[in-house]
Amino acid sequence: MFRLYVAFGLAVAAGLVTAISGLWQDLGTFTLSYRTLISIVIFGAVGFFFGGYAEVFVRGILETALNPKGQNIDITSKDSIVEADELINPSHAQKNFSPLTPNDFEHFTVKE
Repeated sequence: MFRLYVAFGLAVAAGLVTAISGLWQDLGTFTLSYRTLISIVIFGAVGFFFGGYAEVFVRGILETALNPKGQNIDITSKDSIVEADELINPSHAQKNFSPLTPNDFEHFTVKE
């Protein structure tokens, strides 16, 4: 529908400019109507195609502006990344790590 509005507006504007120019130059009736009609047809067709391209362009801009896509956020930090040598040789691992043993269960508190 947008392309029809553009085509109609451009055709009317070109037709009016052509008619005013023809009246200013004192052209004959047949010449004035022929030039005005040709101007309306040509600029109407150009406006129709230009309106189609403009409609696609504006629609693309509006879709990106009104529907922004989310960004992928990486939530891993450098502290949580395990180096390959830590997996192979645990002596390089963090010093505060202690495995869970049956003796460690007494440190848990149970709420009832």
